[in-house]
Amino acid sequence: AWYPFENRGTAVTVAGTYEIHHEMEDRDLTPGERFSLNWGVSQYLPLTKDQTWLAEIGASGYSQWQVEQDSGSDVRQIRNVQLNAKDEVHAAGIQAGLTFVPWKAALTFRYQWEFDAEARFEGNNLVVTLAKGF
Repeated sequence: AWYPFENRGTAVTVAGTYEIHHEMEDRDLTPGERFSLNWGVSQYLPLTKDQTWLAEIGASGYSQWQVEQDSGSDVRQIRNVQLNAKDEVHAAGIQAGLTFVPWKAALTFRYQWEFDAEARFEGNNLVVTLAKGF
């Protein structure tokens, strides 16, 4: 994460993930490897003067690309032609949360809309996160 201001109330995050897949159990199919890039920009706003309660608002999203084709004899086929396009999808959305600093606890809601999906379904997702630090 990068915090552009000294008070660290604004955060810009970017994280990449590379997935390496193995052959599926009981099938001759190995899904292709994928690269995902997740991003977010958020702002914390104090709800109380002592800053024990913080609200968070922001935007987030991701892009995912299949970088290798699926392999194996169980890859779907039509008329002996493999249906094996590399898929990709992109998403953007909003997030909001509430943090109670003395407990190091946060509840966050995120809703994202997928767009520009290729060779896969397009959808939306809702993520609810409850986190407790120690």
